[in-house]
Amino acid sequence: MTSKTKESGRKSLSPWMTCGACQSILAQKDFEVHLTNCPPNLETWNHDFIYNNILYSSIETYNLLDQPKNISVRAFDDMVFISQSALQLCEIAIGDSAVVIAGENKVIKTAWPTKDKALTSVSLTKHAKELNNLQGLVRIQKLNYSVNIAKEFIICSVGKQTLPETTMELNVILKNHNEEKIFTVGNKFSVPFYGKKLIYKIIKVISNECSDVNFTEQLSQLNITDQEHSTKFYKALYNTKWTILNEKQGEKQEEYKKVKYKLQDIGGYDKVIEDIKHVLDIGLGRCQSIGDFFISKGILLYGTAGVGKSVIANALISEYDINSITIYSSDIYSKSLGETEKKLQDIFMEAKAKAPSIILIEEVDSLCPKRSTSSTDHERRVLSQLTALFDDIQNRNVNVVILATTSKIDFVDNSLRRPGRIDREFEIYVPTPSMRTEIFKKMLAKIPNTLSPEDIQNVAFVTHGFVGADLYGGQKHLKLKLKQAIEWPLCHPEAFRRMGITPPKGVLMFGPPGCSKTMVAKALATESKVNFLNIKGPELFSKWVGESEKAVREIFRKARQVSPSIIFIDEIDALGGERSSSSGGGSNVQERVLAQLLTELDGITALGSVTLVAATNRPDKIDKALLRPGRVDRIIYVPLPDFETRQEIFDIKLKNMPIAEDIEIRDLVDLTEGYSGAEIQAICHEAAMEALEEDLNATIITKEHFKAALSIITPRTPPSLINLYNDYMNKIH
Repeated sequence: MTSKTKESGRKSLSPWMTCGACQSILAQKDFEVHLTNCPPNLETWNHDFIYNNILYSSIETYNLLDQPKNISVRAFDDMVFISQSALQLCEIAIGDSAVVIAGENKVIKTAWPTKDKALTSVSLTKHAKELNNLQGLVRIQKLNYSVNIAKEFIICSVGKQTLPETTMELNVILKNHNEEKIFTVGNKFSVPFYGKKLIYKIIKVISNECSDVNFTEQLSQLNITDQEHSTKFYKALYNTKWTILNEKQGEKQEEYKKVKYKLQDIGGYDKVIEDIKHVLDIGLGRCQSIGDFFISKGILLYGTAGVGKSVIANALISEYDINSITIYSSDIYSKSLGETEKKLQDIFMEAKAKAPSIILIEEVDSLCPKRSTSSTDHERRVLSQLTALFDDIQNRNVNVVILATTSKIDFVDNSLRRPGRIDREFEIYVPTPSMRTEIFKKMLAKIPNTLSPEDIQNVAFVTHGFVGADLYGGQKHLKLKLKQAIEWPLCHPEAFRRMGITPPKGVLMFGPPGCSKTMVAKALATESKVNFLNIKGPELFSKWVGESEKAVREIFRKARQVSPSIIFIDEIDALGGERSSSSGGGSNVQERVLAQLLTELDGITALGSVTLVAATNRPDKIDKALLRPGRVDRIIYVPLPDFETRQEIFDIKLKNMPIAEDIEIRDLVDLTEGYSGAEIQAICHEAAMEALEEDLNATIITKEHFKAALSIITPRTPPSLINLYNDYMNKIH
């Protein structure tokens, strides 16, 4: 690519340069970067420039120390600060109204020159940024299109502050504070009221030119090519009326406030999204008629909590840009007989009337749990009503699709999961390292950053557990043993094959409470760059026969899916406790869970690189069948920290604490023999609290504070427990 610059006479001395290829104006320091990005992307740019009198930059926080004289601090919130030369190139005069566009948020600010030496910097006060969520990439241009005069602004309160009653005094404050200011629907603003800031959002505007404009209608008018000019702005005069809606009215008017997701912002799930879109296209009648063939009208997205089901569902709804209704069980449940069913009927009736439509049911298992002997009449009626509504959609063949999400697929009743109802199921599974890379790329696309592709890949690779720095807290011998038992088999399986041996399937860590067994396991997973599944005992127990064993199978299935991986079970003695001979032939749920655990362990070698890591304070309570060779066959003692480890813990904790110079860490190490790592951290915390109790403005922690902490925090590991561990070690060796 070739680029030319206009260089003649004095212009060559200018800090600005003009690209001869795309006519962008940019700072000389950015020209090399521009050469590889010409013409620049007007949606996600990676360097600042001016094009068509619009400044493309990123938002910074304005330094109040640079504030201009004779201007009140309150007025700064209404200003955008830009360099003098950038203002001139954008043909914006000092004091002009400028449009500030960050993502989908648009506000009007008064343009003002900054003393900042950076040519392309754009600064707003911290309050202005937070108020309207202005962050990341930003476009600045002169307000050069018509502004309507508002007859009335309809607003509602935002935030949790205690609201004053709507009085004449508050009305006067609103008029005075906002006179001559320009807003659009959706903008937030704050007004001072007796020492606090009241925050409001504009949800509707009435003007002479347009009698009734609301945010939903405004969004429907937007088009991709001319979004800025489609947005209507309104000026407030002193005689403009301000109407404050009460809380319930505000909730109805603010249905549009949900976050807008876009498919292009979602990384890693392209294939599954394409498959879902294919089903949606057919169900919504967007494909050529397929005669009397069966058409799926129900889609279920399932997966682990937080994996992105709702984001994908909402992004798909945004993509189709059709009528949509979201159902939350908490919103439609009612104690009144028949009220919940009536609400469901109304929702489905509206969807049919406004077809094509999508009905999104969030966490469908909460709306109508699986039928059982303990189901209430209310739950049975809701399920019956929902199945009837599904059948009506299917039989009428209207262009309505039901999109449901759940993180507990086994709790969705089978009457819903059959052909003619929710018959297409898509798993939104835990992202693999390559998928995480794509997710990071999408997240970082709209944020100025200097991360290389290699950096992003490295970050994605280690974001499945704790940071590697957690391994720094001592126990060098312990960590070496764990590396041999866990990291080597998962990261270097070829070494074991070469030696003709089978790597260990399971590792048991035992030791006193507070010795960082859990933290070390998580940190080791990160250090080994493998996925980490942390299991809590209560998650596996269910009163229904077979459900607990099913939960164990599901955990190992997920682990194999993202292998190499580590399954960590804390306090395993609660699950794998020793079986008694009088339990009635294995009817006890704990025994069934243990049996399933043994079965899964025996199948790991053939089914994937999965290692079980368990921790316990009572190894003597664990069933011997679990600890035999070929299952959990590596047993590692995590003792109380020795002198060296205690010193490292104190070094780490105290390096960020303001301790007196006469405090000798070695003295503290000597005094804490027999303390666990958690108790040592508690001593440091207690010493700091002692200092604050003396003086809330304290800036230093003295020896006296540590003495007081040592008298309060005493070692809680009884000698009898240490003796038990020593006896156990002697037995297994």
